[in-house]
Formats: sequence, structure tokens, C-alpha cells
Amino acid sequence: DTVLVESATLKLRAVTWFGDSTAQFGFTVHRIDKNWNQATLTWDSVQNGFYDPGLTFGSYSSGPGPDTQNVIVELDTALVRAWLKPSTDTTTTKYGIILIPSMTTNIVRGFDSFEAFPDSILPFLEIISVNGAGTVRDTSTYNLGVDTFVGNIDNLNTDPGLLHAQSGVVYRSTLHFDVSFIPRGAIINKADMLLSLDPGTTLLTKFTADTVVSSHVILDAADNSVYEPDRPSAYGRPKEGTSTVFSFSVPHAVQFWLMGNNYGILLRPTTGPETATFDLYTFSSHTAADSSQRPRMQILYSTEEDR
Repeated sequence: DTVLVESATLKLRAVTWFGDSTAQFGFTVHRIDKNWNQATLTWDSVQNGFYDPGLTFGSYSSGPGPDTQNVIVELDTALVRAWLKPSTDTTTTKYGIILIPSMTTNIVRGFDSFEAFPDSILPFLEIISVNGAGTVRDTSTYNLGVDTFVGNIDNLNTDPGLLHAQSGVVYRSTLHFDVSFIPRGAIINKADMLLSLDPGTTLLTKFTADTVVSSHVILDAADNSVYEPDRPSAYGRPKEGTSTVFSFSVPHAVQFWLMGNNYGILLRPTTGPETATFDLYTFSSHTAADSSQRPRMQILYSTEEDR
């Protein structure tokens, strides 16, 4: 706790972008003032006393950049010196830093996290310090830690003519099909849900290679966050020969509904991308002006008489 910090350099590796690749990008660095948990931190958590927006400890700004690049930020040495104080110091917060996008930023950039591989692409902190007498210089490096990101849904497009499924902010949609015309006891041989993608409002990260959307049977009438686990067979992908009509194989859903528990279907990005990107899928809803673009279900079933 007697060292003098000469410099502290943060290196991040930007690997994805979402939005306008020609836009300005920048952020400010702030000290976190509260304890936090990687798994439970939310947008609401960072709004009240989580950090001081008027107190910055570093910044970064740039114009359009390459798809993959290193971002170097010089941190305020006073902030880093506090981290080096003994663990018995109870007056200094050591909860890390938060990066807040600048007002001029019109693009979302994603950095490799502490879970990335190999070590050369992890977030990296280098501290150069000297002892009080100025006779010994030391360089310390760190690439272990925890991280997460949060986002909000303020001003999110809520066009009633569209169904939204957006990663990052975990924005989902639900659908409900009336299958009461199917006799009870029928066997569902095939059921395909068809949704029409709206290319004009769908926004995908540049590096999204596989356009896949997940559908889930909702299991609770009062809570649509209670749904069946991921079922890869029910994933929706573009039908062969088209990039805008997504087909979901959901015979299990229709069979479930025939049992009298028709709570609908939940639509969301698949689990991995939903927590790692800001991909936005938009599909025409049941109120779409063009009726041919509305959600539809094609069902093949058999009854006792058929057999």
C-alpha cells in the first residue's frame, strides 16, 4: 500500500458489432460502488448508486473500426492504487469498473470476456508501479475476473404488427393458436408453425452465422416465463428456398394443447445468443396488414376413425 502507480492500462478485444458499422463508438470508465453478482446483475441494478456518473476514471473514443480490434484504455492511477491496498482496508471499494457508452455512440460493440479462449484474447490489465523510494519498478498483469453486460428496452420498437425476439435485453413474444377444432384424442402427426421475417426491422450481429429462433410451450397460464426447456427439434430456421419464412416443427406443442392446457408458445432467440448478443428478430404478427404474412400453423393429425 506504499507503492506509486505510474500507469494502468486496460486492453479489451472487440470482436462483434451490432448496428451501423460506420458509427462513432466510445465509452467512459466508472468505479463500481456496490457489490454485484455476475449472474444476477440487471439494468435496474445499475441505476441507483451503482456508480457515480459524474466521476470518470478513463475513456475511449473512435470512429469506424475493423471488425476485430484491440481497444486500449489508460485508467486513472488513483483508482488502481486503491485496488492494491491491503484487504484489511475497509474504506476503499474494490468492486471493479463499469463501461458506460458515450452519448455519441451509435453502435454496440462486443468484447471478449473472461470466459474466452485462448488467454491472449482475455480482458487484460497492466499496472506499472514503483516503490516509495523510487528504486524498484514492477510490472503486474491480470487477466482473471468476472464480467457481464446489461441493456435496457427504453424506446424499443413495439410495433403491434410485429413479433419481437431480441437478445441482450431478453425481449420475447408469445403466440396463441386456437386448435379447438381438432378432436380430443387425435394424434398429431405433424405441425409446422410458419412465421414471416421482416428483413427491414430485423437486426443481426455481423457475425451471426446461423439464424435460429427458439420456440417453447408455455407451461403456466399466469406466467409465460415458465416454459419447457430448449427443444432443438422446435427451433425455427428459414425454409429451403427462402430466407424470410421460418418453419418450426411443433407437433409436441399441439399435442400438449389438446390435453386442455393451451397457454401458447414463447418465441425467443436460442439460449447462447440470447445472453451474448443483441440480435433482434422481428416477425409479422396476427395484425399484419398482409394476411399472407401472418403467423400460421399447418397441422396433420389422425383420429380413431382414420385408423
